[in-house]
Amino acid sequence: MPKTQKQIYIHVGPPKTGTSAIQRCFNDNRSALLDQGIYYPAHDVDSNGVSSGNLLSVFDRNIDKELVINVAKLEALLDKFKTSTATKLVLSSEFFFKNIELLHATIPSAIFIAYVRNPIHNTESAYNQSVKRHGNVRKIKPVVNINTYTLTLLERVVQKIGRNHFILRTYDNKSFTGRDIVSDFSSILDVKINFTVEKTLTNQSYSFEALEFKRWLNQFELEEITHLLDQLLQGYKHGITEFSLLEPRFYEKYKVQTVEYLTKYNSRLNIFNGDKLIVNIEKELAGPYLKQELTEEQFLSVANYVFRESEFLYIRICQLLYKHSYLPIFNSLFVELFLKNFPLNTVGLRKNWLKFFSSKMSWRLKKKYFIDYFKQKLGIVNLSTWSSDSSSVKGVKQLKVRLGIDEVVSNPALLIELALFCEANKNYQFAFYLISEASILAPNNGLIIKKLVEYEGLLNHPIPGTS
Repeated sequence: MPKTQKQIYIHVGPPKTGTSAIQRCFNDNRSALLDQGIYYPAHDVDSNGVSSGNLLSVFDRNIDKELVINVAKLEALLDKFKTSTATKLVLSSEFFFKNIELLHATIPSAIFIAYVRNPIHNTESAYNQSVKRHGNVRKIKPVVNINTYTLTLLERVVQKIGRNHFILRTYDNKSFTGRDIVSDFSSILDVKINFTVEKTLTNQSYSFEALEFKRWLNQFELEEITHLLDQLLQGYKHGITEFSLLEPRFYEKYKVQTVEYLTKYNSRLNIFNGDKLIVNIEKELAGPYLKQELTEEQFLSVANYVFRESEFLYIRICQLLYKHSYLPIFNSLFVELFLKNFPLNTVGLRKNWLKFFSSKMSWRLKKKYFIDYFKQKLGIVNLSTWSSDSSSVKGVKQLKVRLGIDEVVSNPALLIELALFCEANKNYQFAFYLISEASILAPNNGLIIKKLVEYEGLLNHPIPGTS
């Protein structure tokens, strides 16, 4: 009886084509997949159902953070596949997309799977992702021509390697084989598992209000809580979920460009269900256009949701907002609304205990802060700083070079001197920020503790409109 030929499939995305949902389902069902002849290496998945997929099954990052194939790791993976009962090895990662040529040179027999999505949807989805995960504070900016960069890259590598090395399919809800992207992807591999796609746990889209709330918060340095905030805002379902940030005139213009582009693209590459995708785009109407502005009611709805879901996170955001009191945006209406029930002397280190206990914070959280305060006074625990992460102050090293300051001068010492300079010039807001950052680097420094409390006292005036 002849041996069954083994085949390697490499799913490359590209980004914004449902890779997170595919990877989560395949990772959760590895045993069932193996029963059907599919070997899918395990990988980590974060609490949002997002991961880099099988990237680290093949690649490492060098000292310059560039991706390089780890030959030993790859050979070990291929050996496992060869000795397994599986007939198909499936690897999936969006990071493979820009490394297809390298992967082809290393594994010449591999078949690459890629999806083609409506560039208009891709544009909006990529923008939303930039707000969710990458700190973008700007409104979406329409361009003259629809962005087809990803599709152009894909075609270039297909033409270079050869169409026979690719399976190209459309990412389109009305064209999928089955009910969703996971079912469509499974059909390529002839998988018969009835997956349950947990959409609520897989990189879920924000509502309009949550997106704008996050874009507003991106104006502040929130690196340490971005992941928690992202997870929380994905669950905000009280707002508008069907919307477009593109004005109808731009949408209609892009639709004409997209149909023309994809018609030629499909004729060259012969994409599975490509004709259906083009027809669906022609029939599609623009989503309800929303201007990127929040009303007070919308802002408070999201803020109150954050407070209900995680008081601790809400209080942490309050602290971080106060740390950025030197920024002009600190005097905005939304900051006032967010901090209304939490003046600095209820969330900072120098607490007014009467105001603290009468604040909106729950008794459970008040009890925790109160116990921690006495533990600090008794020396049981270290003085709590406003962050356990690294300082977010940028450019300290460059500043030392420009001013000719010796490297033996520590960063906390330099930040203290800068804070004292700001204090001398009555810029207490920026002095407070610098000392807060210094306290992260040196939480037990007596002068830093003293100055932090002192600056809190100087800034501890009621927020406008909250008295």
